[in-house]
Amino acid sequence: MLRALAILLAMLCLAPAAPAQQDEARALESLFEMGQRAFDEGLAQRAEAPGAAAESFRQAAAAWQRLVDERGVRNGRLLYNIGNAHLLAGEVGSAIAAYRRAEQYIAGDRHLVANLDQARRRVRTAVETPASQRARGLLLFWHDDWSQRTRLTLLTILWGAGWIWALARRADRLAMLPRWPGWSAAALALVLAGSLAVEELAPEAPTGVVLHETIGRKGPSEIGYEPSFTEPLAEGVEFAALEDRGAWLLARLRDGRETWLPRRSVDLIE
Repeated sequence: MLRALAILLAMLCLAPAAPAQQDEARALESLFEMGQRAFDEGLAQRAEAPGAAAESFRQAAAAWQRLVDERGVRNGRLLYNIGNAHLLAGEVGSAIAAYRRAEQYIAGDRHLVANLDQARRRVRTAVETPASQRARGLLLFWHDDWSQRTRLTLLTILWGAGWIWALARRADRLAMLPRWPGWSAAALALVLAGSLAVEELAPEAPTGVVLHETIGRKGPSEIGYEPSFTEPLAEGVEFAALEDRGAWLLARLRDGRETWLPRRSVDLIE
């Protein structure tokens, strides 16, 4: 979990580098260790001082988040652990946002999938996904659950395997090999290519997460527009951003309902 990132930071410090690079490596290691100490303190405080533990977890998340915001570190494991710290602090919305960002790098990781599912179960506003969308997710799981890198890697492997099989059959000794393995590999490669092409040609709307309980409204203002629903939306509710009006976003919830949300209360997943 954290060990791999710690080893990477240590290697940066030990590798021969210019003074500026060494300073940067020390700054990275310092922020990482600051977050690790706060996280460990939170774990030690959970049983007897849950309030203090939550504050320690918030400090851990803040320190690790500085690695992302200030130092430009893009690492799925780091984002995953930021999500863990937020979740342990009781910040469900921020945890889901961090896990969703981690998916861009380590999609399909079983620990990430389990923790994201746990965080979603804590969201107090129930938003049911339509049956048609659930069916699409089952049928097109590679498109929704696999990262672009994973699909591109598999596409390359399958396409190459298909050609290797086809060329192998041209040899006299291997001419009796069946054609279907090569055709199957090529067909799967084309499916993955289509999945990647769809994302490039028809990108989906940006997604976001509600960070703080907020009232969705029927228009982009608190003045003159009634609430869209009888109750506020709880933190952790996920949505697709259909329109950006600066201070307000037109959001579509997973059940298809639409509402305007104040941007200060949400986090958009870039």
